[in-house]
Amino acid sequence: LVTAWSPGFTGYVVDYGTYPDQHSRYFRLTQAKKTLGRASPGSGLEGSWFQGLGKLADKLAAMKVTREDGAELRLSRVLIDANYGLSTETIYSFCRQSPHKSLLLPSHGRGVTASSLPFSEYKKKGGDLVGLNWRVPAIRGKRTIRHAIYDVNFWKSFIFSRLGTTLGD
Repeated sequence: LVTAWSPGFTGYVVDYGTYPDQHSRYFRLTQAKKTLGRASPGSGLEGSWFQGLGKLADKLAAMKVTREDGAELRLSRVLIDANYGLSTETIYSFCRQSPHKSLLLPSHGRGVTASSLPFSEYKKKGGDLVGLNWRVPAIRGKRTIRHAIYDVNFWKSFIFSRLGTTLGD
């Protein structure tokens, strides 16, 4: 999903789809004819993820969006979900090695519950980037690449309410 957001959080869905393209607006996993494995013959699971991400990152890095006023824009950030346990290290490795690494950021959604520490109460440490219910910690430990952590519950609710707002509100 490619979205665009104005500073006032007016949101736009710019593009969406699957890779490999299924040529269908709706399908189930069992109906998928084109898979990453078939698109990457001879590759194992991680290799097919890596190659699929490479092709998708190339497409996204080349994408240009034209605003109503004629201004041409490019993507400023691509978040890649790195929460699926088996894929985490592959995602980090891909983001480190990609020619588009300045555009890519592994991301981790965290469910903040009543018993959890809210993002607004995290203590900012040197080098951390912090925003509204998200943060990008400074590089520490074994991972030599920055990553985003965000409150998935807040952002799902926030985006759902914005996408359901009447035009002009």
